[in-house]
Amino acid sequence: METSWTIFEMYIAIFGLIVTVGILNDKKGKGATQLLLNSTRTRLAGCASRFNQQVKALQREYKSEKKHGARLKTYEIKYNVAKIDYDREANEIIREWKQAKKDDMWWRGFWKIVIVTGVISLLGACTEALVNIEENSVPASMEQMTQAREDKVWTAQSIPMPHLTDGRRYVSNPDGIVSDETVRRLDAQLKQLDDSLGIESVLVIVSRVENGDIFRFAQDIFDIYKVGKNDRGLVMVLAYDDHKFRSHTGRSLEADLTDAECFRLQERYLIPSMKAEMPDSGLIYYVESVYNLLQGKELPVMSELRQTNSDDDKDAILPSIYFFLLFVWMGIYMFAARRHGWNMKHYYNGRLTKNPFINNGSALATGYVVGSILNGGGGRSHHGGGFGGGSFGGGFSGGSSGGGGATSSW
Repeated sequence: METSWTIFEMYIAIFGLIVTVGILNDKKGKGATQLLLNSTRTRLAGCASRFNQQVKALQREYKSEKKHGARLKTYEIKYNVAKIDYDREANEIIREWKQAKKDDMWWRGFWKIVIVTGVISLLGACTEALVNIEENSVPASMEQMTQAREDKVWTAQSIPMPHLTDGRRYVSNPDGIVSDETVRRLDAQLKQLDDSLGIESVLVIVSRVENGDIFRFAQDIFDIYKVGKNDRGLVMVLAYDDHKFRSHTGRSLEADLTDAECFRLQERYLIPSMKAEMPDSGLIYYVESVYNLLQGKELPVMSELRQTNSDDDKDAILPSIYFFLLFVWMGIYMFAARRHGWNMKHYYNGRLTKNPFINNGSALATGYVVGSILNGGGGRSHHGGGFGGGSFGGGFSGGSSGGGGATSSW
């Protein structure tokens, strides 16, 4: 569901900006426009009021003539003839309004395009979220998941490396060992490590590595991708089904993060979590402990295992958020329609007295269709070395490792 949340974030960012710009433009310097709009509505209301008075007069006349044999059908025709005259007057008022609003046509079109595009995109994004929830609602059995992981053995050459295309991403989790929420959290922690201490890192989380040689795997990551600014790089590898974890340090980082410290932190935070089959918790604690150690801060207290299994609950909320946004779009439509006079015809028609002379809902005898008289108007690149080409930039900084670090197993 990481993709669905990424789509949601992009949707909010793009349409939030567009709608904000539109509203600010509408709020700026619109005094004359509102005066013209209010004047047009007043004229339409007056037209409708005069028509309603004539309808009342026809009703009084019919009541008076009924005893002399007046036919209901006759007054039905009189109603429709009168309505055509008033509709023609209202249509002329609306035409004058549109003529006076020619300078505002661009913004009227802007709002219609934005609302239609926004609602269609909303439905598409909601469908994507529902499909992902459906796919995740029937998880594979533990045996199937384990078998699928055992069938894949990774090498440093084949592992996906998100950092090459997006400088904010440090974690590669191709086998789905940990949750998407954990990946986002680890990426944030490692970004902090990079920004505050200049330590560029890679965290690879896989089922198995080639020949079970986790040291060779970590060293190859350094050799191929050149991790580390000024040789201050850190490569961490979890081979979950091999029951191994490796921290591999760059040449210049070995003095600050020694082999003994790596091993101590791994045994303290990682191994208990791995034995409890809670890799999310162990990795979060371990990365936090490395950061705190290098910052000279107190190490975290492992009071409880922080397994992050909240993805399902969080993902289930997404369609509800989209449903709420549909009401937001309805509000935006009402704002734009009122601001730009899209609802002039409906404004007028909504004030007319309905034909009181229709007998049990029979069709109009004259065959006139009033609506036809008025004009319408409302209504992942894996690897390849070097620098990546993602929208946020990526690539490593040319570092190397002297083989320092530590390996733990359970």
